Amino acid sequence: MGTWGPGVFENDETMDFLWEVEEGGVDALRDALDQMIDAAGRPESWAESTAIAAAAIIAAAYDGRADLLPEEATALLSTLTPLILEDQALRDRARYAVHRVLTGDSELLELWRSSGESDAAIAAIAEVQSRLSD
Repeated sequence: MGTWGPGVFENDETMDFLWEVEEGGVDALRDALDQMIDAAGRPESWAESTAIAAAAIIAAAYDGRADLLPEEATALLSTLTPLILEDQALRDRARYAVHRVLTGDSELLELWRSSGESDAAIAAIAEVQSRLSD
C-alpha cells in the first residue's frame, strides 16, 4: 500500500476505493465493510483500510461534516447520503468495523506501529468512530 500520511484517505488503497464507490455507490460501501467484518481470522490491512474509509463516508452522511473526506468523496455525498441514511444496518456495520480495527488484532495498526506514526493513525480512526456514535 502506498501511504503518504496517517489520515483515513492518505493512501493509495483508500483513494482507489473511491472509484469503486463512484461506480457502485452504497453497495461498494457495504462490500468494503463486509470484506473486513466477514474475514476469517485476521483481516488484511487493505480490507481494514477500505472499511475505515467506508465508515468515514457513512459518518459524513450522518453528521453532515465532510472535513475527513477528500474532495472526491465529498462530491459523492449528495447522491449517497439519502441511501446511507435509510439503511441503519450500514451504520451499525461501520461502527463494528471501526471498533474491530481499534480493539482487535489489527494488521493495519501493526503496520502503523512499525512506522512510528500509530498515534496519528489511531486518532484518525478514533475520529471516525466518534462521528459514527453521535
